[in-house]
Amino acid sequence: MTFKVLVIPSWYASDERPTLGSFFREQAEAVEACGADVRVAYCELRHPVRRIKDLFYRKKKDLVISQEGRIPTYRFIRYNLFNRTAETMDRQFAEGLNRIIEYLIADSWKPDIIHLQSFFPAGYGVLDISEKYGIPFVLTEHSTGFSRHDWSTYQENNLRRILNKAASIVTVSRGLKNDVAHYTDKNITVIPNLVDFSKFQNRTASLPFKNKFVFFSLGYLTHKKGFDILFRAFSLAFKGVLDVELRIGGDGIERNMLKKLAKELGIIKQVTFLGALSREQVAKEMNDCHAFVLASRFETFGVVFIEALSAGKPIIVPDIDGPNDIVNENNGLVFKYECESALSKSLKVIQENYGSYSSKDIKLHCFNTYDKTVVGNKIYRLMKESINKNEL
Repeated sequence: MTFKVLVIPSWYASDERPTLGSFFREQAEAVEACGADVRVAYCELRHPVRRIKDLFYRKKKDLVISQEGRIPTYRFIRYNLFNRTAETMDRQFAEGLNRIIEYLIADSWKPDIIHLQSFFPAGYGVLDISEKYGIPFVLTEHSTGFSRHDWSTYQENNLRRILNKAASIVTVSRGLKNDVAHYTDKNITVIPNLVDFSKFQNRTASLPFKNKFVFFSLGYLTHKKGFDILFRAFSLAFKGVLDVELRIGGDGIERNMLKKLAKELGIIKQVTFLGALSREQVAKEMNDCHAFVLASRFETFGVVFIEALSAGKPIIVPDIDGPNDIVNENNGLVFKYECESALSKSLKVIQENYGSYSSKDIKLHCFNTYDKTVVGNKIYRLMKESINKNEL
């Protein structure tokens, strides 16, 4: 059965942040590979300063249409001239999404179903479109805002309306399912994020870092990702042990603070700041390291953990909802949330017992659970069931 799916993400890749929401596109491609006709619609809110730059480069179009990978993508560009409140973001997203759907329908392409990726800020517009055109929608929720209890009364009211109208509700982990269940009595399905295994396979039989043990960590350099915790734990475990290295991928507002912290802890010679990485560079670092570690304070799922496992690398994760779904005794360790001494012990255990982990077994279990074909088929079947349910 061929049906039309319009994927509407609440955040997505842009010129300034090219890897943002990359897993949304990979998921769209996985569903498309199952036989669906998939397109992406996104309202990109830009800073007012960008308007000057765009005018200079003659980028005056509100609606930008492009082919990104295998997926036709429609972006409506808005400039965030007002206070960035939830209400204004909702209205701006809704306006942009309505313009896109009007264009698509005029071009003889009306979706059979909408796939809403996270309820805020795209959900308000999706709800409007669904009611206006009679198009059912599936919500897949990813946001760490649920575990942080971040939502205002206005957002919670919108969330309940969106959950009530959704044909199906999906979360990417059991922990997030429990959080979302506080807002609805409807059934919630857990479907994890996927990984494209072709990008994360070992290129050589031996690791390039032959004379040292390398931990890799990846994420935006923000408080949420817990790099300060990781640095202190690494210092406790390996300060002065120059044949153990910590490589950090990503950039963010805490970069300078973290560099200063590494100096204060006496590990600056053992920590390599790689900056923002492309998907290809991430794959190389995953393949080249011995183990992956991330000390996040909040994480709904943790795609980076799956990417590490797909490269056959053991992982170290905090005992928070999301990552807990991923780790087992054969592929890594769990440490106590925000506990530097516990993480320090886990780092040493992995380094000292690295040979006890089977890269082949780690990859096989990961493939059977998170491969794009496996996950893509689950989403495809759910879409099909939701369309059929709507037609009854």
